[in-house]
Amino acid sequence: MSVQSSEDGITIPVIQEAAPVQESRTEEKYFSEDEVQKIRQQEKGKMYKRLEDADHRVKSMEEQLNLLSSEREKAIKEAEERARKESEILRQREIEELSAKELLAKREDEFNSRINQVEQEWGQKFSELEKQRQAQDALLEKSAIFNNLSHTANDVCKLSKKQLSLNYAI
Repeated sequence: MSVQSSEDGITIPVIQEAAPVQESRTEEKYFSEDEVQKIRQQEKGKMYKRLEDADHRVKSMEEQLNLLSSEREKAIKEAEERARKESEILRQREIEELSAKELLAKREDEFNSRINQVEQEWGQKFSELEKQRQAQDALLEKSAIFNNLSHTANDVCKLSKKQLSLNYAI
């Protein structure tokens, strides 16, 4: 294989095949400078066509790559936005649940304070009733003592009258 350079700087590899050795070499072909120039032009045309095709393929691949990249970026942005929205929804739910929990705790506190207030009121009423009962018991006891004393005094008076009447009768 040999390398052939043209005037425009393009290097064209030339493959030389070993021609079968013929006993007679009567037909050797020589090319003129114009023919060589035409052959070079044909090869250049073929090479330029291949380069243009390669350029078109590269441009097509670049367009596809750009399209895929933009779609990927779009998908990433959508995923990030979706994740952000889901995060916001979760945060709102937590706030709502927390608010519900706080509301429930507040209601429970109100209920407990009301129960304590009722217990205190009933405790005071019970204490007052207990005091009144004790006062009544004390009054009844004093009344009973008074009645006993009164009966005893009456009995003593009756005995004294009897004794006096007995003393006068003697």
